[in-house]
Amino acid sequence: MQDINGEPLVKELYSPKRPVVVVDPRGIGDSRPNTCYGPDGWLTPYGGDFFYAYWADMFGQVMAGLRVHDVLSVLDVLEAQGYRDVQVVGRGWGSLT
Repeated sequence: MQDINGEPLVKELYSPKRPVVVVDPRGIGDSRPNTCYGPDGWLTPYGGDFFYAYWADMFGQVMAGLRVHDVLSVLDVLEAQGYRDVQVVGRGWGSLT
């Protein structure tokens, strides 16, 4: 979450009537686990991303699809709270979802 504090796009999008909601799809950003070679080993061969994608595959899931599901779930919650006009913006690894 620290990386968005100085982000110009967040300042541009935010207003009291339009709050900014930050989502870390599973395993990206602050929710990235320290398993498999520590925090710097996420993209190493057989590192954390491979490990969790492998387990998702074993259970008949796709990790990218699970991350998209996370984002869609947040949109469902926002809709249930009455937000109808939502703008989705991705940055870095989060832009893939």
